[in-house]
Amino acid sequence: MLRYLFIIAVIVVLPSCALIGQKQQVVEPEVKVVEKVVVKEVPAPCPVCPELKLQPVLEKTLECPSPKQDVSQIQPVKSLHHTSLPIIGEVEWVSVNATRNRFKARIDTGAATSSIHAEDIQLFERDGRTWASFNIHPFKKSKPVRVKAPITRKSKIKQHDRASDERYVVELTLTMGDIKMKTEVNLNDRSEFRYPLLVGRSFLEGNVLVDTSQRYMVLD
Repeated sequence: MLRYLFIIAVIVVLPSCALIGQKQQVVEPEVKVVEKVVVKEVPAPCPVCPELKLQPVLEKTLECPSPKQDVSQIQPVKSLHHTSLPIIGEVEWVSVNATRNRFKARIDTGAATSSIHAEDIQLFERDGRTWASFNIHPFKKSKPVRVKAPITRKSKIKQHDRASDERYVVELTLTMGDIKMKTEVNLNDRSEFRYPLLVGRSFLEGNVLVDTSQRYMVLD
């Protein structure tokens, strides 16, 4: 009788142990995949059944590390405030030939040469060169100032809304703050413009940096 009870107990306990063993889960270590690349390989045609068109496709999953950027190759962005060149605004005070002839000048990096409003232009010869004599107005209602300067060339200016015109280009001395240099300036009718003097790249390039959000940053 005891033998039969022992066999029955074993039969009852074994399924319970099996169920307990099924509930236990094996914790696998976490694998961090940076990037997955799926490579599909098509096996060669079967030599026995070459007429079979559909071929099984095998897939392989490869783990590839993401590319790292070399921080040493990143170039820092240069700031306008970390430069040895002076910073000027879109409008500055500029003197022409003499300190008393001061103009409110429009700074234009899109213009190749500078331009000034000139009236009563007359040509004459001096030392085998052609010179120009003309009037300039530091202010619209001020008395005209007579200026004489050698002509370096004639330039043809293309206009957006009118036919192109030719202008005399003379050599004048422009002074802006501590910068004083001779540069080419074309003589033009700027009576319709707000500023009688426009300063272009021939004076600006290599000498200043322009911050168009500012005005009158150069003080004498």
